[in-house]
Amino acid sequence: MIASACTAIDVDQPAAVEAEEPETERERDQPENLSPAYVAGCDRISIGEDFGPLVAAYGVTRGRLNDSPCFGEPDPVVERAWTSLASAAPAALTDSVAVMAGFDSDGGDTAAYASSIDDDTEAFLIAIAVDAGQIDPEELQLTLAHELAHVFTQTTSQLDIAVFADECDTYFNGFGCFRDDAFITAWIDTFWSPQDLASLPIDGEADEPGGLVRCEANSGFVGSYAASHPEEDFAESFAAYVYGVDLPPAVQSRIDFFDGYTAFAEMRDNIRASGSDGLPNNFDTCG
Repeated sequence: MIASACTAIDVDQPAAVEAEEPETERERDQPENLSPAYVAGCDRISIGEDFGPLVAAYGVTRGRLNDSPCFGEPDPVVERAWTSLASAAPAALTDSVAVMAGFDSDGGDTAAYASSIDDDTEAFLIAIAVDAGQIDPEELQLTLAHELAHVFTQTTSQLDIAVFADECDTYFNGFGCFRDDAFITAWIDTFWSPQDLASLPIDGEADEPGGLVRCEANSGFVGSYAASHPEEDFAESFAAYVYGVDLPPAVQSRIDFFDGYTAFAEMRDNIRASGSDGLPNNFDTCG
């Protein structure tokens, strides 16, 4: 949740306002001002894509896509996708995105993915299938919101990667233990029963066959993929929330969950103000 701080001033006296000096290039290059991409690296080896499918990758600095790719040719689909996402999402949700990339899916099922590119889970890559994005830009918007949800729910403030499964008192996702005040912990406590959690694979992977079963049994899921894993449930529901997808009444409690967080509501409001909301419901219906 984002907190704002206000400083009181004496209203009887005019406040002296000092003009801010423009930031110098030297100041921009100080370690505390460098982007996660600069620190983590934006070449293929640094982001773990030595022989991967990426056709272009851009570093992201303070929420802005760098002017030219770290490698590959400039790609307008990647550039437009980031501009759309960054204009809607508050900085609190995008700060850990260090690299925005594109790949050619060659007709495969993967529309996008997100992954950590550093040891501390503070710098992340989001990659989109540029060919699929050209065919269905609206689906790309939903997919980007979904992947962004995976990023901001797996940063150090949310997930403790130093805690092992047998030490975790919340939920261990195969990489770490969600903290007591994490978004995913609250989500699981609200929507996932101990029986459903116990039925998931111990490696933390999505359980798509089980998702079909849970989807058929519970109309509260956005779709069967959401029912495959708590993190997929959160991400699918978040994407539907911020883009105002028309969903069945049984899903409403999941949508209402996000209203309790300022940054989530701000992203939804920004999308609504831009006229980009009301995307079609392409989720399969549960129940």
